[in-house]
Amino acid sequence: MIRGDCPKMGPESYSAPSTPPLPRWALTDLCATQRSVQTDTKSLSSGRAFVVSKKPLKPLSKRPRSPRHRRFTKPTPVRRIVAPVPQPLGCAPLAPQLPNGFEVPGPELRKSALGGSSGAPFLLQRVLRFSEAWFEPIAEPRLDDWLGKHRELMQSFEAFRSAWEEQRDFIGPNDTRRVMHLMALGPEEPSPKVMQVLQEACAAFFSPLRVAVIRNRPEKKDITPLRCASPEGRHAEHPAPQPLASEDVLKRLAAGLRSDSLLTCALTLSPLSSDGKRSFGASDWSRRVGVFSLASILEEPLCPLVMERTAKFLLHQVTHMFGLLHCCYFRCLMNGAAHQEEADGRPPYLCGVCLKKLQLVTSMDPLMRYMHLARFWAWA
Repeated sequence: MIRGDCPKMGPESYSAPSTPPLPRWALTDLCATQRSVQTDTKSLSSGRAFVVSKKPLKPLSKRPRSPRHRRFTKPTPVRRIVAPVPQPLGCAPLAPQLPNGFEVPGPELRKSALGGSSGAPFLLQRVLRFSEAWFEPIAEPRLDDWLGKHRELMQSFEAFRSAWEEQRDFIGPNDTRRVMHLMALGPEEPSPKVMQVLQEACAAFFSPLRVAVIRNRPEKKDITPLRCASPEGRHAEHPAPQPLASEDVLKRLAAGLRSDSLLTCALTLSPLSSDGKRSFGASDWSRRVGVFSLASILEEPLCPLVMERTAKFLLHQVTHMFGLLHCCYFRCLMNGAAHQEEADGRPPYLCGVCLKKLQLVTSMDPLMRYMHLARFWAWA
């Protein structure tokens, strides 16, 4: 055996023990002023040293305290509990009157009022999807317009549906109530031609409901008209027409309501009065009756403009009797009108919000309804 190949006996070469590292809490102040070099046995044997970073170690962050331990820097505001004013048909509460009047709803508010399209027919879903593109938003009202003078309730579809479910026993069609009745009321009645046009308009607009014209049933107790004093400067041989009391007319219509009648509307050319004041009409939604005067709209000769005004007026009032209030989101037939110019500016169709409400009431097929409307307006 060669002498150099013999294994070494005895302990290995002696090396000085290395200094143990300091704990982290002790290095917080030391690392900020000097470098700390740590070496081990392997690094010394290889002639290399591991140099600790010159950056000081950050102190340990304190444990975050629970929010309940935070102190309030501002006092908690006092909350006043005010009972909401009861609104008809589930409408939103009255908004505070703005200094500049009515504020036009934005796209987000219009989308919220429209609601979702689940459960609606396919064509109606398409209409609701493109409502922002197909229907024009309502314009800024002028001082003499309806919204410039009156405060309206912003009736959304969800509010209407919740109220409709509660009042559907009194308003709207059901299995037995499927016929809408129109009746000419004297002493000045609309002509049969006018009644036929209005019947066709209601049949197309409220499809698939059936519309019928009935005659006034003679009774022993006639309606007592309110006698008004003749205006000054009017000759005695041309007395002013005496207005009919709307309350008496509604009471008589409700007493003679048919079992299959969805609602009954009386149309007259005589002026009407409600609570001693002149009015265009009155209706009782719970009893499903209404009376409307066409004296200020229906003029001779009967031209297309006059018939359009008459049809739009009746459709607007009958839609109110289904629980739909004035529309404040889009240009729609259900917009309010304070004068004839504003009434002529209303389109003859419903917007997406009101169309969805009407579909809930009548369960109509949108395609068939649009076909009936196109046929009526082409014929009219």
